[in-house]
Parts: sequence; structure tokens; C-alpha cells
Amino acid sequence: KNNYNYFYSKKAKTYIKLPDNFIDHKKQSLRFMYTEHRYYDLFGKTMVSNNIKLPLKLFLLSLLRHTFRNPLLMILYICIYCRIRLLNKEDYSMAEAWQVADSSKKLDFKL
Repeated sequence: KNNYNYFYSKKAKTYIKLPDNFIDHKKQSLRFMYTEHRYYDLFGKTMVSNNIKLPLKLFLLSLLRHTFRNPLLMILYICIYCRIRLLNKEDYSMAEAWQVADSSKKLDFKL
């Protein structure tokens, strides 16, 4: 949209803080689930689809790895994901979809 160029940087670092509670996890999950289409106009549907979804092989390997490492947590996570996905089928406005997950904004680390 703004004619920016994109490039890969090996030196880039990303710090990720996961939500600390179910309410914030739900907010973040809904934002991920319902805002993908917002990027279609900016980047095109093909580019968004190719870059937002994990390849099936990688997804399955990751699922198996995490299931074997901690089966109870994986089962719990799948149940939580299904609950959020199935019980929140409403058409969310962007104001609702972009509710901030406060607990994911509190980083506590030293560089």
C-alpha cells in the first residue's frame, strides 16, 4: 500500500510474551483468527495465505512433538482452542477483535 520494500534480516530479534490467563489468551486467539482477511487488501490474498499458515508437514510434526513431550498440556490446549473456535463464530468488528491482551504486554527480561 505504501510501496515499502520487505527483506529478511538475520540480525532481527523477536521477543514474545504469551498471555498469562485464559481471558487474554482468548482475546489474542480471536484477533489471530478473525483478522487475517484484513491483510488481503494490503498484501494480496495469496501472499497472506502463504505466509500465515504453517505447512501441513511442519504443523503435524510440531503437534506430534508437543503431544509426546507433554500430552496432558497438549490435550488441554486443543480443548481450549476448539472451545474458542467453536463458541466464538460471531462476526467480530475490528474494535472487538483488537482487544488488547494485557498480560502479553508485560515483558520481564534483562538484555
